[in-house]
Amino acid sequence: MTFWQKHKRLPYLLAILVVMMAGITFVGKNRHNPEVLRWVRMQQAEFGNADAQYDVGFWYFIGGNGLTRDLDQSRAWFTKSALQHHEDAYGYMIFIYQNGMGVPKDEAEQFRWSKLAAEHGYAWAQDNLGVLYQEGTGTEKDYAAAQSWFEKAAAQGDANAHAHLVNFYVRGYGGTENTGQALGWAQKAMLKNFPTAPSLLTYVGYMYYMSAPPQYDQAFNLFKSAAAAGNADAQFYIGDMYFTGRGVAQDWGTAADWFIKAAASGSEEAKQTRLEYAVTACADQAPGAYVMPYCFIAAKTGDVPAMFAVGEAYELGLDGIEVNQEMATYWFNLAGRDGFLPAQQRLAYMHASGEKISKDPVEAYAWYSVIGARPDITEKQRANAEQGRVFAWSLLEPEQLAAARDKAKQYAEPDAPLMRKNKADQAESESETGAIGKTVEADN
Repeated sequence: MTFWQKHKRLPYLLAILVVMMAGITFVGKNRHNPEVLRWVRMQQAEFGNADAQYDVGFWYFIGGNGLTRDLDQSRAWFTKSALQHHEDAYGYMIFIYQNGMGVPKDEAEQFRWSKLAAEHGYAWAQDNLGVLYQEGTGTEKDYAAAQSWFEKAAAQGDANAHAHLVNFYVRGYGGTENTGQALGWAQKAMLKNFPTAPSLLTYVGYMYYMSAPPQYDQAFNLFKSAAAAGNADAQFYIGDMYFTGRGVAQDWGTAADWFIKAAASGSEEAKQTRLEYAVTACADQAPGAYVMPYCFIAAKTGDVPAMFAVGEAYELGLDGIEVNQEMATYWFNLAGRDGFLPAQQRLAYMHASGEKISKDPVEAYAWYSVIGARPDITEKQRANAEQGRVFAWSLLEPEQLAAARDKAKQYAEPDAPLMRKNKADQAESESETGAIGKTVEADN
């Protein structure tokens, strides 16, 4: 037997080597020429190079590098590359059948390619396969298989797999409900510093928060950990716990501070969205609706109608807030100084009647004077204001009249810009003591 008979494949292999070497040399000299690159990669792909097959498939997929878009050609080259276990080619084969790119959607094929990629050890594919088993996509539902593939992906450090395992145990797929296991996977995600980890802790914390019976201590600790990492939902839930007194001593000042943190977390767009939502939720409140947390957020960030709503909550004891007329007067005073007519009317009446706070004819005279001087009220409102001013005047001692007129001038000044400017500093100083309310006199 001759040498060439013994090594029949050697000429073929030498030809491949020559083409590859020629390609490398040629590309080196003409690396900026896309036509040259395309020709060389096409030759390499024809000779079985998986990376080149993927590149050609991608060019056909997008219609790039001088090739016309051709999804059939694209799929054919991706198939060749994927059968050599090229990771990205696997991804495109799954995507093609999942979305029907050039072929009808085919869940069975989506599952088949996902399984091939997962069995080859790609973590993202293992996680994807777990989802397909969990949802019964392209196969029968199999929660045990889903759990197994999620755990294999998580063992390789896949962040999505950690999230899916948390959800798997929280939702109890296949009878595996176990909040403790869910917490374990969320904590592993935290240790790996996954960006999604704070959200996972918050999710598990919420399960403890809403469990029967509630496990407030566990929930609070998880919320605190997630909040420290900047998670807005966790910050909001801590505010809610302080607001309602669930698991902690009720403290509306601390609650409002956490609501403010929640509103301010994230991007500038997200901050504005949360603030706008808070303002809208507060303004659209229905009887019995649990919206006061949003009113606190909006009020402490300068929304005048929300200030009035918070004042009403303290005055009337809405949404579980304990009646506190001093704090109600404080918030009415802020809204009134910002020119909010309902707040001015409420302050004038409260000070004149003495029904809920100590009667104060000086304050009553001042507020009725401010209302009567407004250009935007009806004649009936103006007449009522004048009647109230005269009544308050009748209660004044002679030496009090000058003080009442000075206050009326003070309250009539355009104080809104100053009030808004001081909102943030005011809220911060209040948070040091945990108190929202201050006396009206202190503000005057």
